[in-house]
Amino acid sequence: MTKYTNEKKEHALSQMSAPHNKSVAEVAQLTGVPEVTLYLWRKQAREQGRPVPGDGQKAYPGTGKGFAAQREGIGRDGGAAGAVQKVRSAVDRRRGRMIALPQRQELVADIEQACLDGAHLGSACAELGLSAHTFECWRRTGEVRADKRPTAMRPVPAHKLSAQERQRVLDVCHEARFADLPPAQIVPRLADEGAYLASESSFYRIRRAVKEQQHRDRAKAPQASEPQRHVAHGPNEVWSWDVTYLPSQVRSMFFYLYAVIDLFSRKLVA
Repeated sequence: MTKYTNEKKEHALSQMSAPHNKSVAEVAQLTGVPEVTLYLWRKQAREQGRPVPGDGQKAYPGTGKGFAAQREGIGRDGGAAGAVQKVRSAVDRRRGRMIALPQRQELVADIEQACLDGAHLGSACAELGLSAHTFECWRRTGEVRADKRPTAMRPVPAHKLSAQERQRVLDVCHEARFADLPPAQIVPRLADEGAYLASESSFYRIRRAVKEQQHRDRAKAPQASEPQRHVAHGPNEVWSWDVTYLPSQVRSMFFYLYAVIDLFSRKLVA
């Protein structure tokens, strides 16, 4: 293993630091030191708190902390780090999400404060789950505005049912012959008669809009319930069983295999 002097190590680290800001590959070609060794030196320097980017980017200005601290959004007085921790859990990172105006204003204020503390705009936005383009769009007019999608004027679909057509659907559903039938049976019967008013899903949607798609059977309406749960704190407290089919050499003939398992130890009991 080749040993390098401290002078050579310091020279390589200085090439990766400001104002040179050379990448690891460039320093490897310049000094002849393998990239693996340079990565190790850079890691050790960052752990000591030295600003060694080593990836072609500028050093974190105005602080003695390295690029790893910059990626965490740490400013000169820790203000950016606090801003990141304050809103990181409140931002949904899904693409195209809607963000309320108060939260937009809070995010913009936190990012601007992080940039004033020395963080890069892209790094500060990435920590909050935003892109720099989104941040610029928010403050393009000089002030943060609310999302316009909820209040946008959208064109009416050309195939939308008119008020008369919707009423015609309800009148058909109110007929005596269809009074006790669901749309799944009404639409096919109308089709047998050569009449088509709307699709089955439209029938359901129209009836649901006027509160007519309700449970009307004498039996109790179905309710979602969780299955009963069992907890075993020791062996032989709870047993679970199951049955399966085992094929035989004769077609269509099977053997029943019953298995009883101890829930705690997961071992076969019978």
